[in-house]
Amino acid sequence: MNKIPFYESNFSVPDIPQKILYSQRIRNLNVEKNRLSVLIAPAGFGKTTAVLLSLREHRAKIKWYRMNREDAVLQVWYSHLITSLFASRDLPAVCESESMSMLASITDIGENYPLLNAQIVQDAYALCDNSEERVYLVLDDFHYVVDNDIIVETVQYLVSNMPQCLSVIITSRRDPKIISGRLALRDDVRRITAGELLFTKEEAASLINDVYGLGADSSHIDAAFRRTEGWIAGLYIFCRSESICDEDMEAIAIGKKGEELFSLVLSKYLRDIDPKNRRIMIKLSVLEDFSCDELNSVMNVDDAEGFVRWLEGGNFYIQKIPTVAPRYRFHALFREELLKMFETSLTAEEKADCFEELGRYYREEDPRLAIRFFLMGGFEKAALATARECSREFFDTGIPEKMFMLVGEFPQPVVDSDPYLLLYNGMFHINSNSELALATFMKAIDGFRKKGDLSFLMNTFGMLLVMAYQHNDFVLLEKAYKRLPVISLLAAGGDTRKKLIISFFIAMTGQDRLNSARLLFKLLDRRKIRDDMWDFSYAMIRGIYFYRCGDLELSAANLDRIVSHPVCRRNDQWRIIGLVSCCNVSLLRMDFVLIQRFADEFFLLGEKYDSAFASGYGYFMLAYLKYGKCDIPGALKAIDDSIEAFSKYGGDLLVKESIIIRSLWNEREPDERTITELEYIRAALNEEKPGHGLQELAMTALGVTYKRMGRFDGGYVMLTEALASVKKIGAKQSICGLYLQLADLFLRKGDQNAAAEYATLFAELAEQGGYTYWREADISAVRSVYGLLPPECRMKPLFRKISNTYGCEPGADDAGAARKTAEVKCKLFGEFSVSCGGVRLCESDFKTRKVSGILKYILTLAKGDTVSRERLAAVFWPEANSKAAFASLRVALYELRRSLSSASMSFENENALIVERKEGFAVNPDILVERDTDLLEEMYRKYRKTAESCPDGEGLVAALGAVCDVYDGAFLQGQLYDDWADVLREHYVSIYFEALYRLAEMLISAGEFAEAEKRLMKGMQFEPLDEKCCKLIVDAYTKSGQQDRADHFLKKFSKHYMDEMGVELTFG
Repeated sequence: MNKIPFYESNFSVPDIPQKILYSQRIRNLNVEKNRLSVLIAPAGFGKTTAVLLSLREHRAKIKWYRMNREDAVLQVWYSHLITSLFASRDLPAVCESESMSMLASITDIGENYPLLNAQIVQDAYALCDNSEERVYLVLDDFHYVVDNDIIVETVQYLVSNMPQCLSVIITSRRDPKIISGRLALRDDVRRITAGELLFTKEEAASLINDVYGLGADSSHIDAAFRRTEGWIAGLYIFCRSESICDEDMEAIAIGKKGEELFSLVLSKYLRDIDPKNRRIMIKLSVLEDFSCDELNSVMNVDDAEGFVRWLEGGNFYIQKIPTVAPRYRFHALFREELLKMFETSLTAEEKADCFEELGRYYREEDPRLAIRFFLMGGFEKAALATARECSREFFDTGIPEKMFMLVGEFPQPVVDSDPYLLLYNGMFHINSNSELALATFMKAIDGFRKKGDLSFLMNTFGMLLVMAYQHNDFVLLEKAYKRLPVISLLAAGGDTRKKLIISFFIAMTGQDRLNSARLLFKLLDRRKIRDDMWDFSYAMIRGIYFYRCGDLELSAANLDRIVSHPVCRRNDQWRIIGLVSCCNVSLLRMDFVLIQRFADEFFLLGEKYDSAFASGYGYFMLAYLKYGKCDIPGALKAIDDSIEAFSKYGGDLLVKESIIIRSLWNEREPDERTITELEYIRAALNEEKPGHGLQELAMTALGVTYKRMGRFDGGYVMLTEALASVKKIGAKQSICGLYLQLADLFLRKGDQNAAAEYATLFAELAEQGGYTYWREADISAVRSVYGLLPPECRMKPLFRKISNTYGCEPGADDAGAARKTAEVKCKLFGEFSVSCGGVRLCESDFKTRKVSGILKYILTLAKGDTVSRERLAAVFWPEANSKAAFASLRVALYELRRSLSSASMSFENENALIVERKEGFAVNPDILVERDTDLLEEMYRKYRKTAESCPDGEGLVAALGAVCDVYDGAFLQGQLYDDWADVLREHYVSIYFEALYRLAEMLISAGEFAEAEKRLMKGMQFEPLDEKCCKLIVDAYTKSGQQDRADHFLKKFSKHYMDEMGVELTFG
């Protein structure tokens, strides 16, 4: 049992029935031409067959999705929708799209589904944005989900926003109410009802006699049509008999209609079937579809293939699904009648035996179906046993999200009483409802303790550890610790004991009890951890342990283990947690490249999931990057942004840490309010005991504030208390940073000897650990203490690096202020591109045209102007509601960030092309942006100025040529997102053609006919019907003695003009 199976039959295009009538009426439905077709009719009206016939010439372009009752669950629906759209035909079970990754990572799908919808659209554009071939998404049997408002809204969004080459076709027994609002006004949206699917009398006659060759006379046909009223299933009842017999006519004569008629005739058919075969068919009805393997293994049919041939030859309303191993299903009406017989003709014991047999069969093949059949048969213990087997595998392999679908098969009382189901139910809610998740995990721990499953007890405790790190709240662990049977866990040995030791290691590291953690680390690090989730958790805390101990090299070496871990790569929410666990090593090493990478990824994930938590860390990393480059105002602005983001997230401890850092970096004269704020934070941290050196950092900030205020005694007390604490912990880098602050304190106080003593301690430990940054330090302290170091010390490579980083040498006070201004070239005429530092991004480097369109839109803003998110959402998604539009914008901005990051032009980079402020997006004012639109305006001004001073000189020809050279095609490639863009396009076109006409006239007058022709032909590429260009080309040919060319060109142009404009060409 290695996976939840991929239901290939749900995504395979069914075969068209062999005997079918493809009438003009079906052709006139225009299903293959519509953007959206919704076929609404009861069973037996031929909805699916009508779709198959309409798309018979396009089978290779069909993406089929046949729904079942479980598709009403959002996770299942989206999983199947994404699979049908993006899975490979060669490997249909494999779908590695961004959409599937987001589905696995999204926290509360009922709240955040617009984000997923937007990602699906982005992926669809990436798949077929430039395709001219139409693709058809068929949602068959949509009636299973019509009551799910989110699914209905999703389909409406997809129809409005998917690429134009994609058509959506829906079949449903009930009206899904999808065609409403703006969709109802579209000409390419059609609602097809039961009345439009009914056969005409002529079609009925053709079906009965021409297709089936029954030779019925007109009276039989009249009677059949009168009673069926064109109902297709009813007509096929008679067609699938060898002839229309008296009994059939008697059924018609007594007025039986519709499904009642179907039941009557079906009972007649089944009455004459061999009892053994009839019993097999009745049992098969409980399956959505089946293969020869089920017939052989479950139904004990010796010749399964022969039985299928008998079904097909006996006209038993069976449909073949061309999967790798062909599967079959009964027509819905036929299956419903068989299900009625299943309920009435089998005893309770026989039904239970059938369900049990099916459960056993599917236990290996399809655990979800196995659970379903076990529960239908009343075998709850077998269903739970199946779920437990899956739960172990899914947890061990780090894919717990696959278990969520299995949990959904059980009724809630069963879930609440089983610890395995409780564990996964808690994991399902861990990011959306932490209180519910916590209570669920606690209940699961009690359940596992009673069952004696100590391994899964520790798995549950591991989830509590994750929550503790997520919320920086280790108090909740104390209650859980009390429920752990520690002695039993240690005695259990193996993986269970290993998980307990890992838990202790995580807790000790989190509480800064590094000496205790060191002993546990020695026990663990030589042992292989088989469970992916536990291995990932250990890798994260291992890195934290290394950098808290001051071993930056080992912590840096641990980075790749975290970011490349399967758990981190599969799920973005776990990736965020993994990045948080290891990002500090980049700060403590002041590795600017690595800090920027972390910042970019945090901002990417924050944008993608609207995660204030991830964005807060992005700003936090950006603040350190700017501070490390001595940009103190920029660092303070970024740390303020992190405080705002963390406050929005609700991360109180993260807000406190950012405030502490801000007070250390802000070198303005502090006041009593600063002292009061830091004292409050210190008191709160002393009560919370969060670990990670935060209590000591708060004491350090207080000590530094006292020092800056000249209150040296108070500063000394705080700094020495902090030093004593970090020495006890064993945090070497923090010890080094506090030596630095104490050296600066005594230097300010005038005690040179004490200052030199602490400076020496600082230098020795810095060299020993290779430290160039200290969380407890500030730039002014580094510069001051650096001056105390002896010359031979300052000449060492490590201290040269410190000096270069912080501007410690005389005259280097503005070391961080001076940097080369980035130059970016933007091409907005013709083929779009942006270039910076030798890196060029063009249209193909952006996932979709809307992604590049947003960038183009911002680049066209006047200097100093901004555009808000609200405006962008309204411009690019005018038909979507505000929630959907904002979600679409976030996903598009995520893709834009990703593209710009690849060229080191991300929003928060030094070379950022665009920036986001509170009022909106703008072109970065701190870089040089050269736009070809600006260059065109500049060249035009020069031309006008030259025309005034030298109307006929060579200088004018050069000026006109310069204008024409800049223009290289339509502004924004003709993608005009707003009225003002259309105005600008016409403005630029008018500039170009004004210059082109005058340049051509001057070139012709000067006898430079070839150059005039070349220039004018370029203009004709942009405006193929431009009359003046045509006239000037003819003039150039005529004056150069090429009258035949002139006549030929004029004739060809005149014909094209007539074909396009509908009027004859006149030059006037």
